[in-house]
Order: sequence, then C-alpha cells, then structure tokens
Amino acid sequence: MEAGSKIRVMLVDDSASFRNLLAAILGREADIEVVGAASSGLSALMKLPDLQPDCIVLDIQMPGMDGLKTLREVKRLYPAMGVLICSAASKEGVDLTVEALSSGALDFVTKAPRMATGESLLERLRNEIVPTLRAFKRYGRAVPSSPVGDRAEKDDVRLAVAGARDIIAVGVSTGGPSALRTILPEIPAEIQATFLVVQHMPPIFTYQLAEQLNAASKLRVKEAEDGEQACQGTVYIAPGDFHLEIRKRDESAVIQLTQSPQENSVRPAVDVLFRSIASSGLAPRAAGIVMTGMGQDGFSGAQMLKERGGVIIAQDQASSLVWGMPRFVVEAGIADKVCSLSDIPRVIARLTARSQTASDKKTPRN
Repeated sequence: MEAGSKIRVMLVDDSASFRNLLAAILGREADIEVVGAASSGLSALMKLPDLQPDCIVLDIQMPGMDGLKTLREVKRLYPAMGVLICSAASKEGVDLTVEALSSGALDFVTKAPRMATGESLLERLRNEIVPTLRAFKRYGRAVPSSPVGDRAEKDDVRLAVAGARDIIAVGVSTGGPSALRTILPEIPAEIQATFLVVQHMPPIFTYQLAEQLNAASKLRVKEAEDGEQACQGTVYIAPGDFHLEIRKRDESAVIQLTQSPQENSVRPAVDVLFRSIASSGLAPRAAGIVMTGMGQDGFSGAQMLKERGGVIIAQDQASSLVWGMPRFVVEAGIADKVCSLSDIPRVIARLTARSQTASDKKTPRN
C-alpha cells in the first residue's frame, strides 16, 4: 500500500445485513474504501483478481467454503493480503477463529454485542476493525525491513554475556497465534525454563488457543491458573480478561491472576507481566520477548525488566504481521537481540543453555 492511499477493503459474509452494516461503518472513514463484497468464500476468490483489496473482512462460519478454507486459499494466492475474521461466540466459532489466527489471520472481531459495556455493536465493530486496518497499512509486513547484519553480530555478543535464563516471558498481539504456533513446536520438552505468555485475546479464546498449542507442541501448554506454581517445561497462557503476574516464593515462581484495571486498553497486558517479574527480583533469571502486535504494550515493562537485569528480545519487522509492539522496543534501543520469527527458538535455546546442566533447578518440573 502506498502512503496516503486509501485502504482497499473487501467484505465477505453470507449475511447481507451484516455486510451492509460493515459497509456503513467503513464508509464513514475517509482513508478506507470498500471495493466490493461477496456472500461466499468461492465468490470472494473469484472476485479477488479484479478487486485487489488490501484487506478482507471475512466471516468464519459460512455455508460451502467456510472462512477458514477461504483464508488459507487467500494466503496461498496472496500472501501479503490482510484478513480480519468476524466470529460468532459459539464453541464452533471460537475453534474456527483460533485456527484461523494460527493460519495467518490478522485479528478477529465477534458479532455479539457486549451489553455490559453499554457500547453498541456498531460502535464496537468500528472501534475494533478500523484501528486494525490502519495498523496493517502502517506496520504490515509489506514494508521491507532494514539490514541488520552488523546489529545481529552485536546482539549475539550481548546474549553471550547475558547468563542463563529460566523464565521466558512472551508478549504478543496481532499475528500472535500464528507466531506462537511457529515457535513453540520447535522448543524441546526437556528445556529447563518456564514460559509465560500474554496474548491479547478475550476469555474462551485463550483457553482454546492453549489447547491447540498444547496439541502441536512438545512442551505442555495450558491456560494459567491463579496460585499455581510455575513449572519448567510448561507454557502458561494468560486467560482472557485477567492480568498474568509472577511472584517469587522462596526459590519458586508462583502465578497470580488479577483483574486490576486495563493497561494500554487491554487485559491481559504485557506490561503487567514484565513489571511483575522485575519487581519480584526475578529479572536476572528472565528474558522478555516482544513479538508481533499493534500498539506499544510491553514497551514500558520491557524497560523496567531490562533495568533490573532482564534480557529483551524483539521480533524483526520482516517477520512480524504487524510491527507495532516490537518496533517501540527496537527504536528505543532496549532490545538485546532483534531476530526473525524462525530464529526465536534458537535464541531461546541459547539463553537457556546454561540452565540445562545446572544442578539447582530454580523452578520445578512437572
């Protein structure tokens, strides 16, 4: 997408009324143009060559070729095209949505209104869809990354003197499920480290994400529970609508879930997790990894974590679906290593290497 050009959007939904609602919402935005619509996945694929949208807003549950199959075909034919999923809050809708996010969808919105907030469905859809489309235009992976050769060598020197880490804290948002599904299966089950993950996602969806990642990984992956002791070889996913914190108890690390106010307009927030590690005296044992996502959640927490002795890793621009969160960390100069998504497992292995033979296991195994 050229700077200053409108964001070209295609709407794909079997409900004409919902397509009309989305068209009305997006039609109010001066920088967005709805270039076409389709009532089925097959129809959408036939129209794509002529319409050439930048992004598709795609219903996940449709008769015939459903949204998941459509998404996979779109990403095969047009890898740089963004796809935003619209989902029902049903069990089937949640399952398909998490699978779609793991298959390369940008993000998702639910069709059900949230009565408790007093926000209308129209307002909520606008507040969720429009920023995602704009972030994709600004930070999407179509923008080439700058050369990192010299920086990579300096980063490796920093890691070499960092010391072993047995707490790996990960913050991720837009593009996260797909990124996590790429790196976690590459990490061996015997690794001497605990993984704490904040993925911006609502309740139910985080549970399903943990289930799918557990099935695909050698590590144990589960939704975190309040008060449980963090164990090595386990990945703890922050539940939707709860902040994930870690507290030191003797030489152990204990998980704490809270519903303190949102930070950066989200709960769970990466900043909360990183700060809890730093304030608990665990930073010298920890590495914070900031991955693909919109906004700057994780930035202030990463600063504090680094100041207290933590190592900070940031995903690079070229491999990020949306280079927002890691961008703030990189441009502030607090990242000890900037690397591609595919290189993150190797970096984790290097950071935890000296923990593998350590006789004193700081966090127990299952």
